[in-house]
Amino acid sequence: MNFYFWWYRMNDDLCVEYVEMRLGEQAKIFWENESYAAHRRGQPITSWVDMASRLRNKYVPRQYELMLFLSWLDLR
Repeated sequence: MNFYFWWYRMNDDLCVEYVEMRLGEQAKIFWENESYAAHRRGQPITSWVDMASRLRNKYVPRQYELMLFLSWLDLR
């Protein structure tokens, strides 16, 4: 995604809006709740880095990097 955003020269606000538009059903519900809670705390999420971090924490398993590394070691 970062390369895509760089290629089309999107700023952070536009990146967040683009990804919001492209989220699937379950992720869209999660994101709406997360965004609403942040807005209520007075800290709206306008940064792509923050959005990506929150989505990664929710949907990418903690051991994902380890699994990738072990797969890389197993390549022949």
